[in-house]
Amino acid sequence: MKCGTPAGRRGSIRNPGAAWPGWQPSAAGSTISAQLSVGVSRPTAIPLSGPQYLDDLGVLSEVLVSTCAIVRAENGRGGWCAAETLRVKGERLLEEGGSSSATQAEAVFRTALRTAREQEALSFELRTAMSLARLLRSQYRSREAQDLLVHVYTRFTEGFATADLLAAKSLLNDLADD
Repeated sequence: MKCGTPAGRRGSIRNPGAAWPGWQPSAAGSTISAQLSVGVSRPTAIPLSGPQYLDDLGVLSEVLVSTCAIVRAENGRGGWCAAETLRVKGERLLEEGGSSSATQAEAVFRTALRTAREQEALSFELRTAMSLARLLRSQYRSREAQDLLVHVYTRFTEGFATADLLAAKSLLNDLADD
């Protein structure tokens, strides 16, 4: 698989439409704007400096994580959002099902955790810890899940009203009840 701009096409700052037909330069000139028709399939404006910027969109919505973004993250070229990209891969493995999907997903989640820790990306570490904790809980490993999540959750000092921290607190409460 060749990863880069969509379908291997090459765009440039002067001609982004070569890679993304229907996209027009914004007034700022340093971004491109998507002409959206139905749903949110592309961003309204992103920096146009290479395919890795498209990878970054995965932090906005899991559906925006491309196969190429996953390949780059697995190869150590995922940049600042590599941990989140890998977490999404783990979630997709679980959705696919299959006899080895849980084992594969756990390995990917652990890689994502390691990546988040190396990058000191506490929010991405929390998201990954929640994904792994849910998997562990489904395997009747609630104590391990709780220990993992508590280790990450207690390192936060603010933002307790954010969606991720509220979800983590709820999951911790559920794990304590198991």
